[in-house]
This record gives sequence, C-alpha cells and structure tokens, in this order.
Amino acid sequence: MNRYTFIVNMKYLLFIFISIVQLYALDFKVASYNVENFFDLHYDKTEYKEFIPNTKYWNKIAFNNKLRNISQTIQDLDADILALQEVESLKVIDAIVTKNPQYKYIAFLKNKDSAIGMALISKFKIVSSSSIVVDKHNKFSRDILKVNINIENKPFTAE
Repeated sequence: MNRYTFIVNMKYLLFIFISIVQLYALDFKVASYNVENFFDLHYDKTEYKEFIPNTKYWNKIAFNNKLRNISQTIQDLDADILALQEVESLKVIDAIVTKNPQYKYIAFLKNKDSAIGMALISKFKIVSSSSIVVDKHNKFSRDILKVNINIENKPFTAE
C-alpha cells in the first residue's frame, strides 16, 4: 500500500466514523441561569432581609415582575435542560414551570438552613436526583445537585 492509498483509506474510515457518530448523536441544548434570589411569598425565617415576604421590598407585585422577567429569559434561552441557581423553594419552581409548561420534569435541592437552593428543569424525563456533599461541617454550604436524565433512551448526567 502506498502513501496515497493509505491517505484515501484513512479519509474513508474517517468519513465512516463521523457518519456513525452523527447517527448516534443526540441534539439537545443545556443552559444554566442564575435567577438572582428568587424567593416565594412564604416566610420561613431563612430569607435575606430584603426578601422577607409582604414588605415594601418583596411583595406580590415584585414577585410577579421577577417571575415575568425570568420566564421571558427562559423562553429566550430555549434550552431543553435548564439549571437554575438561587431559587428559594419548590413553590418558586412551580411558578416558573407554570409559566413555562414545556418543562415537565423538575429536580430541586436546598439545604434546610440555607436561604436558597438550586433546581434543574427539563423537557426530558428525570430518572433520579441526588446531592453531592460539598462541606458536611458547614450547615450553610450548598451541595451540588446531580441529576440523571433519560434522553431518547440514552442516559445523561448533569451535575
């Protein structure tokens, strides 16, 4: 086999490899969005002082304005899987998903002593979720949310 034949054969092999990869490749969009302290209107005594519910600064009008702006950004991102940081509760996530019904699956993680947590919303089925402990000696530390997702019968893990 001469050098030219080797190069031609390698091009065919590369073409076949790329074709196989494309055949099994999945096309989906993942994004991350820090919603910057999105709190609900229920007082649980972990809120930051400027987000104590039903006050001059944080009330139903402020909540609805923030929800509208977050929903618009989520629609603009148009991600299939979206990680959200700085969310207080499942109530907040439910409000977000109500405005963005394309996300049918939710995972949420928050340390009970922390003011905020994180969530992952997905158009694909969430199979399971768990936490990866960052600092077990600090009650205010924020663990990492680990989520296993099923995308067209193929596993995907987001951390």
